Amino acid sequence: MPANFIDLSAGNVARDFSAITPNNTTDLTGTCIGLYVTVAGDVVYLNANGVERTVTVPNNFKLDCIVKRVKATGTTATGIYGYFI
Repeated sequence: MPANFIDLSAGNVARDFSAITPNNTTDLTGTCIGLYVTVAGDVVYLNANGVERTVTVPNNFKLDCIVKRVKATGTTATGIYGYFI
């Protein structure tokens, strides 16, 4: 199996759900396959390739994307949680 391959065939999409504190320099620990945002605003994050993205999300929104880091600068949304595998 390739090193970057994640087997989701067992149906276990997320193994953990954890609060995320935005940080400009530190990547998330583990593989985060999505974010859940409880309070609307902008989320600035680095995707799997390290490319910075900014999205504006409403309350109680699920963002499906591999996330390496949620940046503090520019992130105005709060109550951010990550889905980890």
